[in-house]
Amino acid sequence: MRRVPTHDRPGCSPAVGAPFQLDNRANGRPPHGRAWTQHRDEREDNGGRAVPSDHHRGCSLLWCPCVRALRAGGYEPWVATATPSSYAARSRAHCGTFAVPDPADEAEAYAERLAQAAAELGAIAVLPGTDLALLALAGRESLFPGGVALGTCSRERTQRAMDKSELDWMGREAGLPAPPSRSVSLEDAQGDDLTYPVVLKPLRTISAAANGRMISVAVRRIESQIALRRAMASTPGTQWLVQPYLAGALEAVVGVAWDGRTVCAAHQVTERIYPADCGASAYARTSARDPGLERCVRRLIELLGWSGVFQVQILNTAQGRYVIDVNVRPYGSLALAVAAGLNLPTIWTDLLVGRPVHTDGYRVGVPFRSDEREAGALAVALVRGQWRTVASALRPRRHTVHAIFSIRDPLPALTSLRHVIKRLHLHR
Repeated sequence: MRRVPTHDRPGCSPAVGAPFQLDNRANGRPPHGRAWTQHRDEREDNGGRAVPSDHHRGCSLLWCPCVRALRAGGYEPWVATATPSSYAARSRAHCGTFAVPDPADEAEAYAERLAQAAAELGAIAVLPGTDLALLALAGRESLFPGGVALGTCSRERTQRAMDKSELDWMGREAGLPAPPSRSVSLEDAQGDDLTYPVVLKPLRTISAAANGRMISVAVRRIESQIALRRAMASTPGTQWLVQPYLAGALEAVVGVAWDGRTVCAAHQVTERIYPADCGASAYARTSARDPGLERCVRRLIELLGWSGVFQVQILNTAQGRYVIDVNVRPYGSLALAVAAGLNLPTIWTDLLVGRPVHTDGYRVGVPFRSDEREAGALAVALVRGQWRTVASALRPRRHTVHAIFSIRDPLPALTSLRHVIKRLHLHR
């Protein structure tokens, strides 16, 4: 199949960093291999992006699109999961699954099991797909046999990438500031010098609960001093970040990086989010490159020194653009970039195993829908009487790519439908 140049493809944004060839890795590997992937969900029943707690294990939206993308890229993905009921485990795109300990409780045992399985399968790459997995594997690279490429950065870089307090100075250095932030403790929340509503964030993406279990704590909107104290008391940690609640359009620059260099990037804008106030993309589309914004994001990734998939989330407000989060693992709307022409999981794996990478840019205007989140956004709009949003959400859109739903791979959608029904029930 001939690769069509970017400038010959209608609606296509220019390529970034193509071709990209590694000089310090062995090439000449066979054209296919076992790209062994892992999966475990991190969503907790704590507001924000919450789902019922009896479903938080193994029900992540993240890895099913990755497994499909790897298979489309010519790899043979195997899925490691703590439960057989995950989206990725039910996908027909994988070549097999096996159980692993939960990295939230047994990080060392988790890494050892992954290393053992990678050796048994003859895997060429291990791709951590969640923040918990990244933390569990970073610094434990020596457990894995030679010839297995592990998709991790150093533990120092990984911890820095998940430290939300670091985003303040890095954003300023990159020319993309974070919203005004204040580090507060429970004692500080007794004062009345905050203007509500505010956004409450954990200092780090992953925090230790009272029982020692590592959990992901959701960002949430806070309406009052009483609500702030309650939220702090119910979440792990002694310090939190408080930022003013800002209204604006949610944007993102996504891509793959190698040693701090952005190899490829795509831009997207979100039209609807869920949860309604501090949520993720329910409906989004790819947008044209903004060279100035991309320069800032490239500088931010350079400061992180990151290698792997990334998503930089930006809030475009009347006062200007603010960086609000950086995800350094597969993210919820990843299927959008893949459908638009940038198969990020395959590009990441190609880099890990030392193959040349060619990127031809991406198509602008590709629509994306996360069916579960869209159902939640629709329920909220109905309750609030936002009829334009209701009409927009119900309107069929041709060529829409879905986070989970696929006619060719229908089983993950059954799990998704169950979550949609439960979410709608919560909004009754």
